[in-house]
Amino acid sequence: YLCHLVKISNEKLEDNFQRIERFYKLVREVCIPTEPPPIKPNCHNNSHSLLKVQEKKKERIDDDSNHDYLESIDQLFH
Repeated sequence: YLCHLVKISNEKLEDNFQRIERFYKLVREVCIPTEPPPIKPNCHNNSHSLLKVQEKKKERIDDDSNHDYLESIDQLFH
């Protein structure tokens, strides 16, 4: 039974890590363009893109157990 619980929590951790990876990838795509545009957007001033990232992130919060986790990521960004 304990083994089973550990397995479940490990899967949950895996899932969280994948979520964070997707989120970081999204942030990189939005804030760091692969091809430099004529006017380089400043990540902090580009509130529209940041908003899009936050919306995407909100879609991902599908259970409460991830909430604190994602909130701590939020703090990293502010």
